Amino acid sequence: MRWLGLGLYRALVAAAGFAVAYAAMALAIFGVFRDPGKNGTPQLLALAGLAVLLVARLFERLQRSHVSKARASVWADVELGTLFVAATFALIEVTGGPAGLVYPMVFALVAFLVAFHGLWPSVYFLVLILGGEALVWLVQPEPAGWRLYASHSSFNMLFGFLYALFLRTEIAQRNSSLKREVGEHLAAISADAKHFRLTSGLSTEGSAMSAEEIAERRTVGSVQAIHEALYNVLAVAERALHPFTVALLWLDSDDRQLRVKELRSQSDHVTEKSIAAGEGLLGAISKRREPLVLTNLKPGHSGLVYYERPEAVTDFAGVPVCEGQHLRGILIADRKDKKPFDDSDLAVMATIAAEIMRAVVVERIFADMDREKYQKERFYEASRRFNAARTVDQVAEEAINAARKVADIELAAVAVASDKEGVLKISRVFWDGHGEAKDLVDKSFDAEAGLVGAAIKARHPLPHGMARGSTQCIFAPGLDVPLDAIKVLPLLWKEQGVGALVVGSKSADFLTMDLLDMLRVIADHAAMAVANAQMYERLEKMATTDGLTGLINHRHFQHLFDGVLMRAERYGRHVSMLLTDIDHFKAVNDTYGHPVGDKVLKRVAELLAASARRTDVVARYGGEEFALLMEETGPAGAWQIAERIRKTVEAETFRAETGTFKVTLSLGIGTFPMDGAQKAKLTECADQALYQAKRTGRNKTVAYGSGLNKRPEA
Repeated sequence: MRWLGLGLYRALVAAAGFAVAYAAMALAIFGVFRDPGKNGTPQLLALAGLAVLLVARLFERLQRSHVSKARASVWADVELGTLFVAATFALIEVTGGPAGLVYPMVFALVAFLVAFHGLWPSVYFLVLILGGEALVWLVQPEPAGWRLYASHSSFNMLFGFLYALFLRTEIAQRNSSLKREVGEHLAAISADAKHFRLTSGLSTEGSAMSAEEIAERRTVGSVQAIHEALYNVLAVAERALHPFTVALLWLDSDDRQLRVKELRSQSDHVTEKSIAAGEGLLGAISKRREPLVLTNLKPGHSGLVYYERPEAVTDFAGVPVCEGQHLRGILIADRKDKKPFDDSDLAVMATIAAEIMRAVVVERIFADMDREKYQKERFYEASRRFNAARTVDQVAEEAINAARKVADIELAAVAVASDKEGVLKISRVFWDGHGEAKDLVDKSFDAEAGLVGAAIKARHPLPHGMARGSTQCIFAPGLDVPLDAIKVLPLLWKEQGVGALVVGSKSADFLTMDLLDMLRVIADHAAMAVANAQMYERLEKMATTDGLTGLINHRHFQHLFDGVLMRAERYGRHVSMLLTDIDHFKAVNDTYGHPVGDKVLKRVAELLAASARRTDVVARYGGEEFALLMEETGPAGAWQIAERIRKTVEAETFRAETGTFKVTLSLGIGTFPMDGAQKAKLTECADQALYQAKRTGRNKTVAYGSGLNKRPEA
């Protein structure tokens, strides 16, 4: 009860503003404020109460926390706006009504409300204002009042529309400007990272982010850390050297342009533009890579190219900032007090230059370590996932995922050895979102036709660089992708080539030696996983198929039989079982030999598989006996299929050294559930039908329960 009472109290407090506002609007509409009568005390009290509540709600609005619930905030704002409308109407009524001089306040109120509210609250306020004024004219009619109301309404709607339009246009422009500024800032950071030779370091923090987002985050952090270090060392230089300007100019990634990266100067005219590395005094330092000191310079010396306009500099000193033998930037200082730079000043500048280079190199090392950590974590994760892969296609998928996580590639593919010697099959392909990649999957090709087969044969990654020759194809003619930067890594297991991992990119330098080493290890893991998957598939095939005919064996047939009958019983459907036997097969073996008999069995198995439907289960049942399971097939449909098989085998001619010969089949059919509701009973019915076909002349089809050689009714 206590919680119920508290909730009711809060609801009443929340609704109090609307109640007071609507009550004040009603008093204004009925002219209470315009003509208070002899005793105006009640009206003054009403106005005072309205004013107090308005001020209280306004104070709450200013103090409201930014973490308030959005819905509560919207209702509170609408309540506050309603109080403003009621207060404005009361004030207008006190000063003479809508025809009075104070009415233009409504125009300002409309602009204010539209500016700080969304679409639907703005529409609500306009309806409230226009409806309130219409009721005022209706209750307190005046001559030509409706003309004035039409004028007021038009202006109110015009004010609301124009202000909303201009305001949203301004907001859109500001948002666009802000996005442009953010983009320019990020581009500047990216350029700085490139100039400082920072790699795209990655941090494993925030694993939900993409690699690109993590790289951008790490790059921004590195650039900011470098600029903070530069700012600090230049502050030290300023205190030690007492210069007019001290600045660091840095070479871009092409070593052609210098740009101010950080400075401390009393001048407002230091250029923000790029400066050619060979210009002015900076060019002399760039070429000689030695410190340069000049004294008694003439005002506006032309060699001070880092100023946009002449400065009265009298002394100059500059030292190169080098990384080994490579020039990276120039640290300069100048003075206007005719005090030359001495050896101690140059020593300070040399120390600061070394500190600058150290800060850049340290941040670069951190970025490289972060990236290496990221790549190795992804690499180890991929290695673990190989252990869970059971099929060749799963291994290929994991190999491609591992390669993509380690290196920035646009193409990744895995080709594996097929059952046919000298033939490879493309198992999986990733090609930067191109739909054409799907056309390559499951395609077979000659191992001698392209780089993939050559790499497997050579047992070494190919090509030796990253670029392939103009006449070389990756897989085979007609199975290629338009990328010149390619690397094919053979998948070798116990010195045998089981396939190849192909990676590629449009960028010629997409692989470093470290990345290539990691890809080689991934290829080694993939090779072992492919070999294991192929062995697993072979063992599974040996356990479920007949070695001579390639059909499923008797044991696996019985396992599938259980599932077929279970589905048929559940959904109330027919299943037909067909048993067939090669007539006089012993005579074939005795006459032509067992090798010829094996050829007959293999060919009959091929004809059975070709004549059956894709959904039928075809098995070698034992010896010269075969079996078919036909789901959703009654006696009539099974008889049609059996006859097609019988006639196909009868038309086949077999060859032996002593001449040609033909064989025939006898076939028996049993159908679930009418012939048998259990597997054993159904098998017995089909076997009895087969016996009936053999007993009555062979080369016949008999369906259990039908007349001899008679087609069952549909």
